[in-house]
Amino acid sequence: MEQPDFIEVDDTPGDKNASQLEHGISISTGTENEERTYHTLNEGKYMLPNDEVCKATRSNLVAKAEKAKSLDGSDGHQRSDLQHRVITYALDDKLQLAPIPDSFSGNVLDLGTGSGIWATEFASRYPSSTVLGIDLSPTNPSFIPQNCSFRIEDYEEEWKHSAPFSFIHGRALISCLKNPPQTFATAYQNLAPGGWLEIQDIIWPFKSQDESLAEKGKPLLQWCEQAQAGSAKLGRPFADVSRYAAMMEEVGFVNVKQRTLKIPLNDWPKDRRMKELGALFLENMLDAVVALKKIWTFALGYSSEDADAFMGEVRSAVRNREVHAYFDFNIVYGQKPDEVQS
Repeated sequence: MEQPDFIEVDDTPGDKNASQLEHGISISTGTENEERTYHTLNEGKYMLPNDEVCKATRSNLVAKAEKAKSLDGSDGHQRSDLQHRVITYALDDKLQLAPIPDSFSGNVLDLGTGSGIWATEFASRYPSSTVLGIDLSPTNPSFIPQNCSFRIEDYEEEWKHSAPFSFIHGRALISCLKNPPQTFATAYQNLAPGGWLEIQDIIWPFKSQDESLAEKGKPLLQWCEQAQAGSAKLGRPFADVSRYAAMMEEVGFVNVKQRTLKIPLNDWPKDRRMKELGALFLENMLDAVVALKKIWTFALGYSSEDADAFMGEVRSAVRNREVHAYFDFNIVYGQKPDEVQS
């Protein structure tokens, strides 16, 4: 997706709240959030819950994601994860930027596979490959290609895989990588010569091209600061994603490339595709604000009621089209040298 260096603002008169909101979903910010389910393996490593609320939210959002994608004349494959849709929409429906040939037949590892949507799609697009998705919780997609499997495993512990991989992928691991260089080094050791590692993640926090975030989005700025501080208190500091390329080079990767995309907070941009991308990300953010409530109640000492009130303020800022905020989304990939080069 070609993006403008400067995102022009849609100044069409109308409701300041994001237009997608009227078609949106309702996500409760009540005390039931305290009863949400988290990963059981190495409990506390992931900040986001993995319960039926998340699964239902994803299902409710798929149709809207598909509709936005179809506006661009794209194929409209069924999806089960909105975050995945946001990213693939930004990447023109690519699953990765590493130069994987159409005839690829190697072993693939998906770190923190989550719902498994990336792994199953990759397996479908590359039927000669063998894909393994690992996570701290069970992964049970509705459809699993024969060349795809899932395993409960912690990638921050010792890897015990019988064969090297030709491609290792990880996405949205900003609060999951306690020691990124160590994880990259482990990936390097488990790659076949010539194999690729690709990591896709947001660069924290939100940014803005003007003063709108500071002037009208203060709750969102506070949310970003507190999320980072609280996650660190829980032992999961946010990784410095902007340094991933340098980290990969330091552990021995070559041909390291980096691409950064802007992901608008809501549909404030004037450009049609950026507007559609922002509309998709809006729904993702409305859920994420609530899903991360654990940080405020567990780490920052908020009562459930105070956290709910604060989340309400943040969600209002998220919807506000006068807040011209965006995330930088970073894609970094590098290659393990061929044996001849090592």
